[in-house]
Amino acid sequence: MHLYKSLTIIFILLISVNNNSQEIPIEWGEIPMEDLQMTSFPEDSNASALVLCDFGESVFNNDLNIVFTRHLRIKIFNPTGYEMGTHSILLRTEDDDEQLDDIEAITYSLNSNGEIVENELDSDDIFEEKATETTTRYRFTMPGLTPGCIIDIQYKILAKNIGMIRDWIFQYSEPVKWSEYRVRFPINIS
Repeated sequence: MHLYKSLTIIFILLISVNNNSQEIPIEWGEIPMEDLQMTSFPEDSNASALVLCDFGESVFNNDLNIVFTRHLRIKIFNPTGYEMGTHSILLRTEDDDEQLDDIEAITYSLNSNGEIVENELDSDDIFEEKATETTTRYRFTMPGLTPGCIIDIQYKILAKNIGMIRDWIFQYSEPVKWSEYRVRFPINIS
């Protein structure tokens, strides 16, 4: 299993050497009105939610630590989609191998006057629990979930070991409009 993970990391590093990728399609805190007004996803009218964008990036710093950032934006169409508003982040915390940093999360919705209402996640609503002897789980549910809302989440994880690159899920039970995972490393090791 370790050989498979090592080969995967090497492959990702090789394909990212000359990566002139495009910009991600979303920016933190900038919610297009047409996304807030969307009432269904034409490609799947039965969807209760839509992952508008799930973007992750692992950057190897000069100390060969990995800084993983994630920006996740989800449109909720109906109450069945509320389950997409609950999140869990599992970290390997034995010997402080990984550290969670900078969780920001906001639920955006429209009020009866068509004005944007923001409900920010409070740090007191993030629950930490020991999952195993070597891992810690952080859980939270977005505030202000209503049909038509959009949740916007971003966070960082610092990992001390090159073998701790984060896994990525490209598809969920609900449709995904954009999913991308990038890996970058310092010039001096390329």
